[in-house]
Amino acid sequence: MTKKSNNKSWSELLHQKAEQLLKDGLDSPSTHQPVGSLDSEMLKLIQEIEVHQLELEMQNEELCLALAQGKIAIDKYTELYDFAPSGHFTLSATGEILEVNLFGAKMLGKERSRIKKSQFGFIVSDDTKPDFNFFLERIFTSKVKESCELTLSITGNLPIVVQLAGIINKNGEQCLVSMVDITGRKLAEEALKETNAYLENLINYANVPIIVWDPLFRITRFNHAFELLTGRSESEVHGQSLEILFPPAIVENSMALIRKTLTGERMETVEIEILNRDGAIQTVLWNSATIFASDGHTPIATIAQGHNITERKKVQIELEKFTLALQESIAEKDKFFSVIAHDLRAPFNGFLGFTNILVEDLDTLTLKEIQKIAVSMKNSATNIFRLLENLLEWSQIQRGISSFEPASFLLLPLMDESLRLVLDSSDKKEIEIIFNIEKDLKVFADENMLGSTIRNLVTNAVKFTPRGGKITIAAKPASADSVEISISDTGIGMSREMIEDLFRIDVQTSRRGTENEPSTGLGLIICKEFIEKHGGKIWVESEEEKGSTFWFTLPANLP
Repeated sequence: MTKKSNNKSWSELLHQKAEQLLKDGLDSPSTHQPVGSLDSEMLKLIQEIEVHQLELEMQNEELCLALAQGKIAIDKYTELYDFAPSGHFTLSATGEILEVNLFGAKMLGKERSRIKKSQFGFIVSDDTKPDFNFFLERIFTSKVKESCELTLSITGNLPIVVQLAGIINKNGEQCLVSMVDITGRKLAEEALKETNAYLENLINYANVPIIVWDPLFRITRFNHAFELLTGRSESEVHGQSLEILFPPAIVENSMALIRKTLTGERMETVEIEILNRDGAIQTVLWNSATIFASDGHTPIATIAQGHNITERKKVQIELEKFTLALQESIAEKDKFFSVIAHDLRAPFNGFLGFTNILVEDLDTLTLKEIQKIAVSMKNSATNIFRLLENLLEWSQIQRGISSFEPASFLLLPLMDESLRLVLDSSDKKEIEIIFNIEKDLKVFADENMLGSTIRNLVTNAVKFTPRGGKITIAAKPASADSVEISISDTGIGMSREMIEDLFRIDVQTSRRGTENEPSTGLGLIICKEFIEKHGGKIWVESEEEKGSTFWFTLPANLP
């Protein structure tokens, strides 16, 4: 709002013009200037002065407004400076407090006037004072923003932990420092560390296996119990996929169960098989749950725990097998006893029938008829005796009271002794018995059980071989520690269906011999029990009308 002319302000020009008009007015008579002309000039000057005065007044108002706005800005700055939620200090290179805001003074628990000119380092705890000195030195040497954490000892109060951020000012002689109280945050961090340490110990030393994985199914945590379960260390599996824990054959099924937890569904306790490093498979009762972010949708991690039930599972499986075997055994024995009752009833009925004839018709019978009845009664009694003898042996085996005393002995002498009771039957049917056994061949067996086995097998061979047939008894080493014995005949043989049922206790396999000799079918079952008692096995090869061969194995030497 000013005008320039010859580098002079308008005010100066108006002043000069007024002085010139005054001078001209005084000199007007001599200069003969008209008075009207002077008045006109004067009026013009007065108008210009009024305009200039108006402009000055406007400039004054603008200046007053600017001053008011400046004062408001200064007041706001002062308010922001004093009541900002952090302390603000101006420090010298030696750490002297040159300026401090009200909030900073409040943090230190002192009046601002008492803080100024004091050393900031006086309130820094001894253990963090080196950090403060280094912080101050770096500000004035690096010329960049620096920060540090300190512990301040406030008179009458507990120590506080603060974070300082400082930078040098423009003149390079002072630094501006802001201070934030982080005591609460540090306490929270310490509490969090303690909680994490507690949880870490709780997880690591828990008796149950615990594992944690991320949303991509990568293992992030693996406690000591899980290490023992899998034979793998945590460092070895960290970052690996969960798939390495499962047997290849069930990986997909196991992972399908685990993926369900990402939907927020808590996995029910299920059985999962874990593959041990050495290849062994452990059965684990497994349950898991996923931890989600605050939005309730974003998965952060999944934690699972397991209980190793491998041994319990084995016991359970064995118990189930035992229960099933017991049930089958009971069912088989029920059927067996019904078969035995039938086999006992027939010879007893015959025997009783013959005794009734003798009692009622003895006076009318001839000697030849009496002799025929006596022979039939003898055969019935013999059959009953053999059946009862077999039943006694079988019952002793089933109750576990039969003696088992294996020893090493020559096989051929036992064969001769065991077959003495059978030779009478073979001679009557003119059946030739051939031995093909080395004299020095030894077996390791219970003599009574082996003798009973041989008698039963040879008796059956005689029974089902027609008159004039042949039976061959052979033995040879099958391996370094076993002997194979065979009894072959040229008898009537057996069908495939009969062979399949031959050693079953619940199926009736007895049949009459070639000369109507009775049979119980129990002898072969006893043979099987005796052979398996020695750790051997028994089997048969047969074809109808071409004879049969029974094979069984026994230990050759001491186990």
